[in-house]
Amino acid sequence: MKLLRTVLAALALIALLVPTVGLGDQLPVPLEKKLTAGTTNVTYLGQTLRFTTSVPLLVKCDAETSTRFKMTVTLYPGTPLPNGPNTYAAENLYIYWSNFGTDVYNGGVPSGELTTWLNTEGGFVDR
Repeated sequence: MKLLRTVLAALALIALLVPTVGLGDQLPVPLEKKLTAGTTNVTYLGQTLRFTTSVPLLVKCDAETSTRFKMTVTLYPGTPLPNGPNTYAAENLYIYWSNFGTDVYNGGVPSGELTTWLNTEGGFVDR
């Protein structure tokens, strides 16, 4: 019985000392979306990005905080690699941030990853 009281007291102490995480404190689940050629809107953290592309893409968004997230764009697996200058395809990729009226990217489709950080408080794009 003494052991049970000791264990319960220890658990109560741990419960008091360890901060609890409420549902409101959790970051959103990362987003992974396949985009077909054409124009597609992607919404993450309440932000809408409009992609216009001529090849299939895979877009990943992952929140660092509630106002900052990393966006990674790659060719969809199985799509032939671009062979243009500087490892960019001649095909166009245009990413427009609707919430702030800002161009995020306008150029060729990369054969590797295109990664950028987006700050939702001021429309800041960190390339």
